[in-house]
Amino acid sequence: MAVFTRIILVACLAVCVSGAFKIRDDANGVPRSASEGDVIRDLLARHVKYGIPQPVGSLQVKLGLYVEAVTEVDVEKGTVEVVGFLSLQWEDPRLRFEHSDPFHEVKDVRLPASEVWRPDIELYTQVTPGMQIMNTARDQVLVEYNGTVKWFPMVGLRTLCADLSFDKTEVHCALKFGSWTYQKHAMELAVNHPMGVLSQYRSTGQWTVSEATAERVEAKYECCPDTYVFVAYNLTLQKQDL
Repeated sequence: MAVFTRIILVACLAVCVSGAFKIRDDANGVPRSASEGDVIRDLLARHVKYGIPQPVGSLQVKLGLYVEAVTEVDVEKGTVEVVGFLSLQWEDPRLRFEHSDPFHEVKDVRLPASEVWRPDIELYTQVTPGMQIMNTARDQVLVEYNGTVKWFPMVGLRTLCADLSFDKTEVHCALKFGSWTYQKHAMELAVNHPMGVLSQYRSTGQWTVSEATAERVEAKYECCPDTYVFVAYNLTLQKQDL
């Protein structure tokens, strides 16, 4: 029994290392073209969505923010609300699939975001717990055949902004995003498209975003000896005369 168990474990490890899910031949043993549905079915049947996909070393996660509008500025509470979407990208070898011959021409598939592992990115400066994911019915990830995963969740963000006051016409707010549980040695963050923060922006209301910058920051906290990484998006808001 012990020998049989070891054989099974070796076989499983071989599949995990190869990382590619292959479409089966038809009943006559003739290779058939894979459809997007074939790939999705095989991925969902075999994929393990729990546990970070990089067991050794630090998983590289690219993070981007695209602000579409400022929907509320509450000077009394010191909060700002913006809507837009995030751009996250990482590698998951467990989601690789065959794409090496004419019978496997599918290059990428779309999967429900809830069905795959995703980095636990949170807005550290948020007012209410948990980021509000908008349009959840369309919350999907794009998975490429080489295991690259891209996720573009639409979000509503209510963040603290200590710089707010009634007498100011220009304020600076920082939106800080980082992993809630993973330290730097397990998850590394990089700024994705730092110049694109305002590429989708439209001015509405009395306050407008005039400038946005992004920076990667390493930090240590009194609670924990490890180093954590977050990305800070620094927004400059200007008050318009109505």
